[in-house]
Amino acid sequence: MKTTTSTLLLFLAFMLPGMTQAPLGLNYQGVARDASGQVLAEQNITIRLSLLQGSETGTMVWEESQAVTTSTVGLFNLVIGLDEHRTGGSAQTFSEVDWGAPPYFLKVEMDTGQGFTDMGTSQLLSVPYALYGEDADADPGNELITDFEYSETTLAITDAGGTRTADLTSLLDNTDSWEKATDSIFFLQGNVGIGTDVMHSRLAVTGYGTDPEEPLFEVRRADGQTVFAVYNEGIRAYVDDSPVKGSKGGFAVGGFNPSKGVTNEYFRVTPDSVRVYIDESIAKGSKGGFAVGGFNPGKATPTDLMYLNKDNYFIGHESGTSTTGIYNTFFGYNAGFANTTGSNNIFMGYRAGYSNLGASHNVFLGNEAGYSNTSGYSNIFIGINSGNKNTTGYRNIFIGENSGTSNTTGYFNTFIGYLAGESNTIGLRNTFMGYRAGRSNTEGNDNAFFGFQAGYYNTTGVSNAYVGQNAGFNNQEGSYNAFLGYYSGFNSQGSYNTYLGYQAGRSGASNTTGSSNVMIGYETGYNNTTGNYNVFVGRESGYNNTSGDYNTFLGYQAGYSSGASSYNTAVGYMAGHALSDWQGGTFLGFEAGLHVTGRQNVFLGSGAGRAFTTGADNVAIGGSAGGSNDSPFVAATGTENVFIGYHTGYKSAGAAHNVIVGAQDFLSASPITGSYNVYLGEDAGNASGNGSRNVYIGYGAGKNQTGSDKLVIETSYTGTDNYNNALIYGDFNLNRLRINANSSINYGINQYFGLTIGMDDDDTYGLVVYGPTWCSSGTWSGSDVHLKTNIRQFENALDKLNQVNGVYYEWKPEYQETMGMPEGKQIGVIAQDVEKVFPELVHEGPDGFKSVDYSKLTAVLIEAIKEQQKQIEELKLEVELLKQ
Repeated sequence: MKTTTSTLLLFLAFMLPGMTQAPLGLNYQGVARDASGQVLAEQNITIRLSLLQGSETGTMVWEESQAVTTSTVGLFNLVIGLDEHRTGGSAQTFSEVDWGAPPYFLKVEMDTGQGFTDMGTSQLLSVPYALYGEDADADPGNELITDFEYSETTLAITDAGGTRTADLTSLLDNTDSWEKATDSIFFLQGNVGIGTDVMHSRLAVTGYGTDPEEPLFEVRRADGQTVFAVYNEGIRAYVDDSPVKGSKGGFAVGGFNPSKGVTNEYFRVTPDSVRVYIDESIAKGSKGGFAVGGFNPGKATPTDLMYLNKDNYFIGHESGTSTTGIYNTFFGYNAGFANTTGSNNIFMGYRAGYSNLGASHNVFLGNEAGYSNTSGYSNIFIGINSGNKNTTGYRNIFIGENSGTSNTTGYFNTFIGYLAGESNTIGLRNTFMGYRAGRSNTEGNDNAFFGFQAGYYNTTGVSNAYVGQNAGFNNQEGSYNAFLGYYSGFNSQGSYNTYLGYQAGRSGASNTTGSSNVMIGYETGYNNTTGNYNVFVGRESGYNNTSGDYNTFLGYQAGYSSGASSYNTAVGYMAGHALSDWQGGTFLGFEAGLHVTGRQNVFLGSGAGRAFTTGADNVAIGGSAGGSNDSPFVAATGTENVFIGYHTGYKSAGAAHNVIVGAQDFLSASPITGSYNVYLGEDAGNASGNGSRNVYIGYGAGKNQTGSDKLVIETSYTGTDNYNNALIYGDFNLNRLRINANSSINYGINQYFGLTIGMDDDDTYGLVVYGPTWCSSGTWSGSDVHLKTNIRQFENALDKLNQVNGVYYEWKPEYQETMGMPEGKQIGVIAQDVEKVFPELVHEGPDGFKSVDYSKLTAVLIEAIKEQQKQIEELKLEVELLKQ
């Protein structure tokens, strides 16, 4: 411990009783203290004293060392000059010191057990150099041979040369000024100076050295303990910290007036408190209140260290030194140094609010907090350097070391945490809470960052909300993002994203420029980098999506492997899990499309499309539609299938271009490899194997049917190629169709007719057949009289028929193909010729071509034959008559 000693040369005296022999020592008294000014009570110390001649570093004439023990107040006493204590110096004995060759300086050193420490060197100004009188010169006539004689105001000195007198009137007590009363002496007029003859007050004390430990004025108790002392650098008052007895304990400054005597206390120090009492009445002049000041030799005016009045409280070197504003509290070195008209401010800390001028309602707590603030108002800065560069920014709250330290004009910001918003300059309406939260933000506005390093690198991004450790850590310019969770949006540079999840869900942890994404859940969109317009909800949903866009993944690991795929919708546990690079899929349900990597598939239902791997453009709707059991797993690689219904398309394998609608019995299902099939109905086409191009309609239609190109419309169909069992059975390869039912076309069904064909008003023909027709038992036309009315005979059939010509002809080639006209020579009539005489037998179709009803010509032929027969009969009659 470094120690100091406060030394006091009480007296240097000749201790021997007679004057005929030189004295042998000087009394020395001092008080030992440590570096903090505390006395070293009851301690063993060693004092080394050196007598130097000529200067403070002059020749050492005498050196001695003595071990002493301090008193309870650190006091020690010793005698200088005893030969047994000598440790060095040019004089071998103290009596050899030449006191006639001044000046002499006394150097003091002290050892508390850790080596000697230099305590200072001072000149011996008041040493009674009578020690010199023993052998001052060799003239015995100059030696003193008798004692002094004093009478009244005269001093007589007698030596060998006679008696000499001296008038001491001017040196004695002037009873006109000084008065005595028993043991007291007092002075009623004039000033008294100690160490000076220039007095501006009743008592002036001036020091002669610069030693900070040497008091200019000191008051001690009876036991030697200092109570009050004035030093070159300040004043010390020591208060007994034992329990105070009575009201006089401690230290107090009071006031009085002529009429009341002692009135109120103004300042009191006791072991448990320090109290300052200030008159609350209107202050008079600049000295009102309470002030503690300091000064140094280079300044004419002392500096206030504490200034208190009813309007302002200033504590600290030059704190609030220029203030004219009111209701300010400044505490700290240079706190509020430049403040002028600012009011209602609280600045606490080294240079807190240093540059504040007229701004009001600020609270700055911490070293250099709000240092540069000039006109910013209603700010709260708490922490070292918090809001340090703020100039005009207002209504900000910065709490934490270096929080908002670079803010200049930004306002309505709230930064809480070490380095929170450290780089913010003009950003507005931001809220950052957490260690380094929003540290790099400069001009970004309307952001909310909560958590350790949340939004750390955000610079100009606006309207972002990041909650969680390192949430939005690397986002710089992205805006309108919402990141919630540990590391959510860690690398995001995009905008309009929403990431919510634990570990930042590690939601969007790798996102760089992706924008307009919504990711909610643990590690959702974990590897997303540039993907946009995605919605991922559920743990690890869209986990490996990198650059895919417009995806919607909802559910645990939904779209897990999506990679660069886009335009996909996967909803359900592990729905679309294996999707990587293809586009446009829709997966809805538990493990829907679990293994698929193909494009543009639609799988809806629990386990729908679960068996598909590389297949594309498939639709599977229903529980396990397009699925497979796991053991053995049958991978579906087909494309453009439509499976609708529970277990529809189960074990579809490599089947493609199939349409299957209706629930399937998956227990009897076998792998499907056929393609281009249409199965409509529960269990329709089930277990049909590798058949292709089949159409099965109805419950169980085509079940167990083998082969391809078949048409079966039936319920509960049994067998294979059982055309008798089917309502409709066909063979597309052979172009055969069998209908096992009464049928009707555009007419009511009649159980008596195999096929009934009706016509609408807009129809020209009920049946059009391109090509010849064959009938095993003929065709019938309705002709019952009960069905007819307005019946009448027509005449001249033969004459009209003679106007119609039978002809040979061939159909034009272009109509042979489009209208099914046969090739080669044909026999018939011309519709236009028939129309002239029998318009009822000709009909014009919607295509403009005219047709002839050859069957109705039979009636014309009948009448023509009858007319001809009549003519024959008449001719026969004429012939018979001629024969007669």
